[in-house]
Amino acid sequence: MNGELYLKDILHLVSQDLLIPVMIVLAALIVYAVFCVGSLVVEVIMERRHYRENVPRFVNAVYEAGYSEVDDVIGQSGMLKHQKQALLTVSRNMGLPQTDLYALAKREVAGLDERYRRIAGRTDFASKVAPMFGLMGTLIPLGPGIVAMGQGDIDALSTSLLIAFDTTVAGLVAAAICLFVSRIRKAWYGKYLSAVEATVTAVLEKADEAREAGVKLPHGYEAPAKRGDLARTDEEGLSNAGGPLPAQMGTTHRIPVSSQASSAMAGDATAATE
Repeated sequence: MNGELYLKDILHLVSQDLLIPVMIVLAALIVYAVFCVGSLVVEVIMERRHYRENVPRFVNAVYEAGYSEVDDVIGQSGMLKHQKQALLTVSRNMGLPQTDLYALAKREVAGLDERYRRIAGRTDFASKVAPMFGLMGTLIPLGPGIVAMGQGDIDALSTSLLIAFDTTVAGLVAAAICLFVSRIRKAWYGKYLSAVEATVTAVLEKADEAREAGVKLPHGYEAPAKRGDLARTDEEGLSNAGGPLPAQMGTTHRIPVSSQASSAMAGDATAATE
């Protein structure tokens, strides 16, 4: 019996000691939610409003460009800076063997996907955690409030209820804001990733055509310089993205390719050697 009383006292002490940390976390989540709104506005001003690329027209331009003109088409496009970097990495290595080139393309697309997942995952996590802490902040003061009600202490009861309501509202507000920001970014980043996938496919098709025609293309280029190669991008006012997830972001993205490309990416060593 004494052990049960001790256990109750310990649990009560722990739960009451958690109230202050829970309130601090909720305050931090509110601040983070406001920060997310600010970062979303900055992203619209610095980046989103510059994204003017017509993807079908851009892909057709890549298909119609000469082998030596693909880099210029990408550099002069309305794509964002980090998108151009990924596309230039693939286009400037079109002379690689087919399997290596497709592996490089998959790596670049996967890198962008991971970037978008990481950014949107932060607000997703906050939107899930905030209601939990709001519920904790609601339940913790209710225990002393019920005891105070039994003793006729109206002041203590009103204080407990006020804390419970405030923490609930704080958690829900933080969750709603973070969820709103996350949904918007997922929609944006899903379109960004789809545009890159379509363009990468066009570049890979160009490389296949050159390989079939016996045209020797350059390779050995790892990534565009942050300054110089993308000077035109900086002049256009584009900034490095911060930053998808649409519904697709929960799944693995694949580069849509031709049947010949699919056999190479599946690891058909014989076809790759030929």
